[in-house]
Amino acid sequence: MPSVECLGEQLVTTDDLVGRNDFIIMATVLVPETMHIINKYRLALMKPNAVIINVSRGSECAYVIYIQK
Repeated sequence: MPSVECLGEQLVTTDDLVGRNDFIIMATVLVPETMHIINKYRLALMKPNAVIINVSRGSECAYVIYIQK
């Protein structure tokens, strides 16, 4: 498998990812490592008009609670 750099891309942290992008598409399985991967802290890092599209299975309560505030 080619390296990420070889493909002209770079690896970034999750915090960098949510802070840089206008759209974030969540497509993860619900396991302990992905539970609450998008939390209040990371929502606050997002651009004001950024959009999360969650096509994963699992709880979406955290998004609804944050958006309602």
